[in-house]
Amino acid sequence: MSTRSLIHFIDSEGNKVSTYRHYDGYPEAVLPELEAFLKWNGGRNDDLSYTIANYFYYMKKTRVEKSKKDDFYKKANKADRERMLRNYNELTGFGLCIGGITDCGQEFEYEVHLPTATIKVVAPI
Repeated sequence: MSTRSLIHFIDSEGNKVSTYRHYDGYPEAVLPELEAFLKWNGGRNDDLSYTIANYFYYMKKTRVEKSKKDDFYKKANKADRERMLRNYNELTGFGLCIGGITDCGQEFEYEVHLPTATIKVVAPI
């Protein structure tokens, strides 16, 4: 079963964009990845639109890089490797919550306050 979560990115003016994470949404996975992302994103943490775009890019990129190092991936044939990267890492796992969606069956919620890059666990549901 997947551990779903919502991550709300909030800028200094109170504007909010919420993202959906389909799996590994527990704090032990999310918090270190958010911290690494915010460090990587650096000077763009003050711009909500760039931060969101970069967040999705960063998460997909790091998932693909991680998968390529996995023994299961390395032992798979070429077609299976391509399917694994595309289906599991490039096309799924993360999304935008459009229209004020606040319930996606999530177990955890987080707030990322920009530009201070402060992360807060809002609710284990």
